Amino acid sequence: MDAERTAGDDVPVFAVPPRPVVLIALIGFAGIFVEAAATDWAAVYLVDVAHASPAIGAAAYGGFAATMTLARFVGDQLVNRFGPVRTVRVGGVAATAGAILIAAARSPVPALAGFVLLGVGVSVAVPLAFAAAGKAGPRPAQQIAGVATIVYGAGMAAPAAIGGVAQAASLSVSFLLVSLLAAFIAVGAGALRVVSSESAEQPLEARPR
Repeated sequence: MDAERTAGDDVPVFAVPPRPVVLIALIGFAGIFVEAAATDWAAVYLVDVAHASPAIGAAAYGGFAATMTLARFVGDQLVNRFGPVRTVRVGGVAATAGAILIAAARSPVPALAGFVLLGVGVSVAVPLAFAAAGKAGPRPAQQIAGVATIVYGAGMAAPAAIGGVAQAASLSVSFLLVSLLAAFIAVGAGALRVVSSESAEQPLEARPR
């Protein structure tokens, strides 16, 4: 039996996405990286950099999580109206603005606003990356598995990367790194256009398989 395959199955245990899916995977990677950075460092940033109380620091994470959740609730309507490319592109711009605002913030209010923008901005990037991966080629399961391999690596890499940059420079510089990844989401959003140009801006659910 091939050691790289599951018993009785023809699906690889470890899947690297095919070339057309790599950019989709990198968008998902950037989205998870931004999410993890905010989740793990929002409270620390508010207290240590923006000079907020611990209670306000906790509110920063709550604001990020709440706005990301609310934005996901309305995400289907936005995608149905504007298409995945435009939705993710605008979200990437919002997340970039939020990360820059955080990096520049030295008081609680602008930092809180920045985390709210981050939550809104990355809310649909990862779900739409998985949806696009499933429609980007003839092997949806392998494509999605390959994207997951790359995407969820960001969840492990982000906390250490942010901490390492903060130790070498500052936590503000760390969020400039986050802004670059958010900007990549905006620039690379066209990768979610995985079918012909005639239906490029249709919602993923409405596109031909």
